[in-house]
Amino acid sequence: GEPYNVSYDERAFLINNKRSILLGGSVHYPRFSPSQWPSIMSKALDDGLNHLEVYVFWNLHEPAYDFSGKHVYNYQGRANITQFLEAAKNGGMFINLRIGPYACAEWSFGGVPTWILHDPDVVIRSSNANWEYYMKSFVDEISDVVRPYLAMNGGPIILAQIENEYDGGDWDYVNWCGELAASENFAIPWVMCNGESANNTINTCNGNNCYESYVPSHATKFPGQPLAWTENEGWFEYWGKEYDENATEWDNRSPAEMAQSVALWFAAGAAHHNYYMWMGGNHVKNFAGSSITNYYADGVNYHADGLPHEPKKSHLMKLHQILAQHNRALMETPKQYGNEQYIIPVGQSKGDNKTFAYVYKASDASNDALTFLVNLDSKQYTLPWNGQSYQLPANSVSLIDYEGTELYNTGKVSTAGLPTERVNTVLYSGDKLSFSSYSEPIPLTASTANIRPDQGVANQTPLEQIRFTNDTYEYVIYCTNITLQNDLSASAKLEFSGQAANAYMVYIDDAYIGQTYDYEHTSKTIQMSVSMNTAISKGEHVLTVISSSLGVDNYHGIRPGMTPDECDKKGLTGNVTVVDGNSKVDVTANGWMQYIGLTGERLEVYGSGQNKVQWTTPPATSKGMTWFKTTFATPSESVLDGGVILVDIGAESGGVNRGHFYVNGYDMGHYNNDEVNAVMVQQFYFVPTDYLVA
Repeated sequence: GEPYNVSYDERAFLINNKRSILLGGSVHYPRFSPSQWPSIMSKALDDGLNHLEVYVFWNLHEPAYDFSGKHVYNYQGRANITQFLEAAKNGGMFINLRIGPYACAEWSFGGVPTWILHDPDVVIRSSNANWEYYMKSFVDEISDVVRPYLAMNGGPIILAQIENEYDGGDWDYVNWCGELAASENFAIPWVMCNGESANNTINTCNGNNCYESYVPSHATKFPGQPLAWTENEGWFEYWGKEYDENATEWDNRSPAEMAQSVALWFAAGAAHHNYYMWMGGNHVKNFAGSSITNYYADGVNYHADGLPHEPKKSHLMKLHQILAQHNRALMETPKQYGNEQYIIPVGQSKGDNKTFAYVYKASDASNDALTFLVNLDSKQYTLPWNGQSYQLPANSVSLIDYEGTELYNTGKVSTAGLPTERVNTVLYSGDKLSFSSYSEPIPLTASTANIRPDQGVANQTPLEQIRFTNDTYEYVIYCTNITLQNDLSASAKLEFSGQAANAYMVYIDDAYIGQTYDYEHTSKTIQMSVSMNTAISKGEHVLTVISSSLGVDNYHGIRPGMTPDECDKKGLTGNVTVVDGNSKVDVTANGWMQYIGLTGERLEVYGSGQNKVQWTTPPATSKGMTWFKTTFATPSESVLDGGVILVDIGAESGGVNRGHFYVNGYDMGHYNNDEVNAVMVQQFYFVPTDYLVA
């Protein structure tokens, strides 16, 4: 494409010196298969959007570093950022590239690679020389990779973001971020969102309602800057989260409430708006943050599997189209916040400043005009305007054109002709498929561990999981030999220091004892226990604890100014004690062997290594950690008929429990049959069709 310039003034962003309304939605390329990227662009364009907001995840592109000064980067598969940008260019979508490199985003460790925790002198997200070196190395690398896709080179990137939601108060660091951004010479505006911002960047809002929380003080705090909203929050799901219809941090914000927030924002004089998310996608491998579900932001405009979320998608699409059609009227009129034209509702003797209008007209006095009639009251009102009357539901906004026609009301949501309910068709029933199983060898001893390609690591006390594994696997197997001087009763238990967003399976010798877990979306140490539930004789035994990390925390565990030791932890992180009544046996310093990953993972039994182990048919289910495999024919396009392929893991009482599932060797991420109030948090799991090609 031809080079073009991007700039801004206090009213708008300018593309080739023309004020242009920016309507966007967040999409993260690694949460989708590359085969989905072109269709995402066409769906966004059809939805009335003109740009996508995209995080760049540092730990995706640089998962390992040996501190030698030589950095190695990954751009394969879902990490192929240039292929994604090419799809955006071909699809006619602008891009706001959020390089961060801290992203939050409910992504593992907020997108920061865990290898950074091996530097004892680094201070996270601060004016610390080591942090700045690592951050600059990555930002420089990504800047070089995406440079051909900048506006000045005819590419789709019109905005970029440095850092993310920074509120640490280290202004030396904030200003350094601004200097780093400027040094990349992108020739486009840089933003810093939802927090402190450098003087050479645009400050932007994140939240549920930026009209109320951000607009009133914007002109004073950030003179000369346009109103930009980088995250109109769609929220997300996590294991163990109980549904609350009154909660704002939930992924089912109503179409009416979402539309009202957008309409009010542009009524005030906004230039830019972005849904976070617009389409959430799914977490393969161990990409998810602490206790975040496999699907992400499933309740936004499009479901995580790419199907439209109706009526939300269509209700908001109509609003986008009207706003875009009135670009001139909106962008040629100064911000109208503070110029409210108050209206007394029909039948009322006086108003209460909750019903008013904002008026926008093109500068040449043409018929391009748009009026926002606003009702912020909890009651429905009839509002008189220019000789006509308009019925406005409670907490709604009507958009009125030059002729007085009501084009749209945020509270009047139509479902006519829309697919508002899912229809699931069973392609293959589990009871009709032939399964085989392979059980994990437990305990891992000299004779059983020799099948593994890796060596266990010995340490006097258990090793913390993240720093031991660099988050390469979800599982760590902890083993120690214990000597019991007395028999243990069935009421005995294992007590230990565990972590939030972590599950633990306990074995004595080869017997599965039980499990415990925490599904909180946070970072903290928790005292845990697992009951033996069976008597155990005195003497020599092998204690095995399998730790399942349910995601490295993306917020509480990586706050500005944290040292490595203060960041999130997983696995066994403190005392380990066998307790039976008043008797306690402390085995913390007993001498432990640690293995990274399950044996089946290290042997790749889900793919090329499936012939390295003995499978059992029909499957055995007696052990706690068991692999199951089956085969099925790829459904034809005619059978799918525009639908998507989902795996149903079954209800809590009749399906699988918790683990990872693989399709043709691809790790499709974590599944969990967790139920809250008898409702499964996530029962269905998306499989891209290109993964079904053997």
